[in-house]
Amino acid sequence: MSQRPGSAKSRLLAIAGKLGGFGFAPLLVSLASVISVPLVLAGIGSGPWVSIAVGQAVGDVARSVVAWSWNSTGLTAIAKMNPQERIQYYFASLAPRLLLLIPVLFLLVVFVMVWPLESQLLALLSAVSGAVFGLSGAWVYIGSREPRPLIIYNSVPRAVSTVVGSVMVTITHIGWFFPAMLIVGNLMAVVWTNKDMKNRQRKLGVELEKFNLKKSLRLIANNASGFVVGFFLTLRMSAPVMIAPIIAPEGAAVVALADKIIRWVNTGLTPLMQFVQTGIPLGDQSVAKKVGRGVKVAWVAFPVIFVLVLVFAPIVSYVVSANQVHFSTLEFAALSLICAALFTGNVIGNGALVFLNKVGLVAKVAVAGLVLLLALSLGLMRAFESHSVIMAFSLAEFCVCLILSSVALASIRGCK
Repeated sequence: MSQRPGSAKSRLLAIAGKLGGFGFAPLLVSLASVISVPLVLAGIGSGPWVSIAVGQAVGDVARSVVAWSWNSTGLTAIAKMNPQERIQYYFASLAPRLLLLIPVLFLLVVFVMVWPLESQLLALLSAVSGAVFGLSGAWVYIGSREPRPLIIYNSVPRAVSTVVGSVMVTITHIGWFFPAMLIVGNLMAVVWTNKDMKNRQRKLGVELEKFNLKKSLRLIANNASGFVVGFFLTLRMSAPVMIAPIIAPEGAAVVALADKIIRWVNTGLTPLMQFVQTGIPLGDQSVAKKVGRGVKVAWVAFPVIFVLVLVFAPIVSYVVSANQVHFSTLEFAALSLICAALFTGNVIGNGALVFLNKVGLVAKVAVAGLVLLLALSLGLMRAFESHSVIMAFSLAEFCVCLILSSVALASIRGCK
């Protein structure tokens, strides 16, 4: 029997279908990344691979700078817009992001020149690939809940380039093929998305404003708080693998693999996280009930994510490293705590608190989280040696979750 269009079951099926599509999009990229690790390790060895891993971590930070606030708080903003407004919002973001890309590329060159890495070239190319992806418009598809174009224009070119690059490295033993192909894939994702938005703009007859330097700079300044939220979250994720070559170079490969696992899990959970995040403003409930619902969902997911990662992370690490990299049970628990905390903190911070117009406060918590991470990394060095940054990361992220939850709950008590 067919379901009535407005029935609860049909709505649930529609939500499940979209969520499945959003899950498939990053799954492609994650699977390609998983495949690439053993291939690149076999082709060039652990030393150059660590350089690539550090470069990718730095590139993720660079991406957050270029993307500014559009890839984080922009998701919540665009969820409430109509199709015409979304087109204008997207194209208004292009000029500011292009302006940000120029100094970012220069800073990446400076970074690889001073950081203690085995291959500066591999690190630089990997970092550039991340910076380029900051121009992506994937956040528009996510905010407007359109999984199909997200897969076609964003995930497919990135996944294919990752696999092709890693296979080329395995065959030729030339390391730069891999990050070079990452750059190609990310550029294709940017160009294809922009072409799709141009087609929509013409069909809808949306008028676009001409480039204005002052307005672009003003947009950057006005969205600074939203940028800080995303930037410091990304920096917290990237900090462990970035500082490992300095604090404990002998354990850099372990930290690099831990970083990969965290990112794979985070990427896999991102569609669910963003689906919950963009769903907070929707519905006819009061502000307090909407925010309370978001906080509840985030914490219900916490123990589920923790257990799943704790069970499957040892298997993943064994397979992708061919049992060459080993973690203790405590370190796997730390990884699980990080993954669960990242999901919960993102939903509450970028979803509930952004909806409450507390972006500035979320930004302050993000900065505090990074400071706490660095302080704990140094403080735990004697006890955990090369793995201290992973343990510090887990404790810092859990504290961030508690703080954000307390602020959100205190805020909605005032809304009642």
